Amino acid sequence: MTRRNIGVNAALNTIKTLLTIAFPIVTVPYLSRTLGKSEYGKFNYSVSIVSYFVLIAGLGFTTYAIREGAKFRGNSKQINVFASEAFTLNVLSTALSYILLAILLMVATQLSSYKSYIMVLSVNILFVTLGADWINSIYEDYLYITIRYIIVQVSALVFMFVFVKSAYDLMNYTIIYLFSQVGANLMNMLYIRKYVHLRMYFSKNIFKHVAPVMILFVSNLAMTLYVNSDITLLGILKNNAAVGVYSVASKVYAGAKQIVVAGTVVTIPRLSAYIGEKNSLDYDRLLNNIFNMLISLTVPVFTGLFMLSNPVMKIMGGKSFSSGAPTLQLLCIASIFSIVSYFYAQCVLIPNKREKAFLYATLLAAVVNIAFNFIMIPLLSHIGAALTTVLAELVVMLFCRHYSKGFGMIVVDKNTILSVVTSSIVIIVICYMSLKIFSSDIMALIVATVLSAVSFLAVMFVMKNVYILSLFSKMIQKIKNNGRRL
Repeated sequence: MTRRNIGVNAALNTIKTLLTIAFPIVTVPYLSRTLGKSEYGKFNYSVSIVSYFVLIAGLGFTTYAIREGAKFRGNSKQINVFASEAFTLNVLSTALSYILLAILLMVATQLSSYKSYIMVLSVNILFVTLGADWINSIYEDYLYITIRYIIVQVSALVFMFVFVKSAYDLMNYTIIYLFSQVGANLMNMLYIRKYVHLRMYFSKNIFKHVAPVMILFVSNLAMTLYVNSDITLLGILKNNAAVGVYSVASKVYAGAKQIVVAGTVVTIPRLSAYIGEKNSLDYDRLLNNIFNMLISLTVPVFTGLFMLSNPVMKIMGGKSFSSGAPTLQLLCIASIFSIVSYFYAQCVLIPNKREKAFLYATLLAAVVNIAFNFIMIPLLSHIGAALTTVLAELVVMLFCRHYSKGFGMIVVDKNTILSVVTSSIVIIVICYMSLKIFSSDIMALIVATVLSAVSFLAVMFVMKNVYILSLFSKMIQKIKNNGRRL
């Protein structure tokens, strides 16, 4: 199979991720104002409940299938057998997930006011399995993934403005949100046939996938617990309003993280392929490029977001959400730990089949996060939840880094560190001055963002950060190539 250009894939995934951020920039302010903190919190609480059962249905199939499937994609017979075996196990886990969800809704009377929303959202559990989006990732088909995302999200955005007009339209938005999830998977069901023909396939070999998948599942469950337990426990220990504020802050935090890691997601199948080929030279080279790129982007981006947290929260949610500014600032600190741990987990441990090490790290982080949430949330509400997230992300980062020793040579050059520190200081000064000069939150945010971006690029060029220069040159070349085609 001819390999797709990894730079093009990175650019496409970055475009998709930027759109992933752009849509919430429009939807979150509209929904938080139209639905209000309480109803918006109710929606996000329902999503957090369903997410656990999406996880149960998915087990660890996505990560496992991408890693293992990348080795078989050049052999039509092998990839069809492997994909069908993984799909069969996925269908069985989906059935189990629905049974467990039904039991929960029957016995948990405190969920009665959320039941209708949970039932609607749970339809997505089935379609995530049927959509099998991991097939597209195995074949690095990020062009289709990007186009599909744009079509579905733009449609959902139009429906939102048409059918969501007040706090009484929460069910309308729940259905629209479901469409934004299910629509992509409906398209997948037809599209992935160009690569594989999925079917229920039972054989004695199917059980060899269970052990590694279960290890990844427990790791993913632990990660989901320490990510989603904040919202779940805020709903239990506080109220929907606290959930609403934290949800806005966490969406901004998650969106910024997605932008930073967007270009690295597409490298995971390639890293797995290099390992399968025993190509340590290209593996080490790509690994170092990814790490230095992440460091070059992460610190400056979240330094700027930390400085602008107050206007961001007010613009995204309204003045009543300004209490979430300290929460967002804490999550900015957590994001740096999170992105480094993401690198070690997804680019080192998982491709090298060190799932158990990742499991130990996430289990410990989950225990720490949940235990401290019970202490901190009653005292500090959503700020307490953010504090526990910082601690949990730090734990995962330290453990993942420890278990990654011996797998590749990772070196951060001095020029990268110097350029990152310099650009971050410049961004702090720009953001501080913008907030002082402009009384308008929107104007301060626009000016600070534009000047920070320009200054960041200028510092990287002057200080010759080769990783940012390489990324920038590839983007320019891609634009020129597209221009010639037009």
